[in-house]
Amino acid sequence: MRFNVWDNKYIAKGFAGEVRLWVLAVTTLLLIMVYANPNAFNFTIICMLPPESEESDNLSRRSNSTREEDQLTRHDEIIVYDDRVYYDYSPIHMNALFSASALGLFIGTFPLSYFVSKYNIRYTFSAYALISALTTLFIPLSARIGYPVLFALRIIQGSGSSASLMMLGSVTNAWSPLASAGTFMIILSTHYQFGPILIMPTAAGLCESRWGWPMVYYFQGSLTLILLAIFFVFFRDSPREHPLVNQKELDRIEKGKDVILKQKFQEPEVVPYKAIFTDYMVWIVWLGFFGDEVAYQIFQQYGPLFLNKALGMNIHDTGLAAALPFIVSIVTKLIAGPISDRMICISDRSRINIFAVLSQGGCILCYACLALFPILMTDVPTWLMQIFYTSVNMFCGLAFLGMIKSAAVIAKQYSHVTMTGVCTTSSLIILILPLVVSLIVPDNTLEQWTRLFIGMPFIQLTTTTIFLIFCDSKPRPWTKRDQKLNTEKFTPLKRKMSDIL
Repeated sequence: MRFNVWDNKYIAKGFAGEVRLWVLAVTTLLLIMVYANPNAFNFTIICMLPPESEESDNLSRRSNSTREEDQLTRHDEIIVYDDRVYYDYSPIHMNALFSASALGLFIGTFPLSYFVSKYNIRYTFSAYALISALTTLFIPLSARIGYPVLFALRIIQGSGSSASLMMLGSVTNAWSPLASAGTFMIILSTHYQFGPILIMPTAAGLCESRWGWPMVYYFQGSLTLILLAIFFVFFRDSPREHPLVNQKELDRIEKGKDVILKQKFQEPEVVPYKAIFTDYMVWIVWLGFFGDEVAYQIFQQYGPLFLNKALGMNIHDTGLAAALPFIVSIVTKLIAGPISDRMICISDRSRINIFAVLSQGGCILCYACLALFPILMTDVPTWLMQIFYTSVNMFCGLAFLGMIKSAAVIAKQYSHVTMTGVCTTSSLIILILPLVVSLIVPDNTLEQWTRLFIGMPFIQLTTTTIFLIFCDSKPRPWTKRDQKLNTEKFTPLKRKMSDIL
């Protein structure tokens, strides 16, 4: 007789009626770690580089390269000072390490839809999260081995984040009641803010501790593995597959939805890729997201640099000012999500349009002010520029109730495909943006930054206008199926331990 972990009546009673909320919590926590892992490098690189204030003759150097005279091997140089190990990366190689995770993010999106359709969401996301956890744990060792190994591992680490956006649409469609879909998606999307908020104090504290910066990766990698184990045991692709979901909760989740029952030995469903990628509506959604993501990534990647170099803030104030937008964005999201769900007097399309206008209109106004105020005013107050800087992040976060929500609802059960397209768009922007910024803002002066800012309102106005004219909230024709189970009763499945895995 096999032991069934779900047979315990106290366990079932403890989760009764709230399984969807636990799924939401467990998924969000794992998303936070998967997003935080590759971004930890953005903070630990400060601790990895040698201290600039020390004279070079006080540093004990040893090179991993046999040709120390070759300038190209400079990135392999290890510096030991005060019992700590530092890495003397050149600016070119250091910037390449930043771009490596974005390259991995881009590469990881391509097999994502295939894995989801062949296996399922649970196994696919677990595999991607495992890649993220293991590569994070091995980052310190790869740095000691040499730059090429670290660069390759950064690419693999970045690929582990490719499935994050897919989870927003898939979990919301499967587990959220229609009445709270906006809140579900907003809570899942807060991993973009909680990730950096987790990294900053953790990296700052551990870098200065006796364990040094490697402990940041050991801590985050270990925590990711723990959360991954919890996720893998508890998560299911749909409430019908979960042994703890009762009839009452299932009715609440599926009310108003067209639900399809998957047979246990059913062949994997064929995803209509041709219909999806030739549907103009899908491309309209991706275009709308493009404008929002460019606006977001400018300050996501270069916000601290803009505050420090262009506005002249010191390091301490820059750190506080860079963290503030994430906190404000979380608060705004948690307020906007329930508001969107309670706007039942208007259609879904109207709600999507309202938040698209609010999100992109706010960004357009902020970027216009950032571009024009330094031109029209001889001495722009720093606090005023910081308000506009913070507001850009806040308004961009509301796009999850606009463009990104539209990408999920029009695709329904194939939302992993449209969200993969969203992720691909994001990774391409992250890869290309550094080149654009280096051309327009070579010296990081305020005047040069205004040249970049002044183009943003035109980009966002164009993409948003097209989105508002053509966008829709109804499932596309290629999502239709024959079997409808709105009235079919549900019997909770008795799971054996072997079924959990």
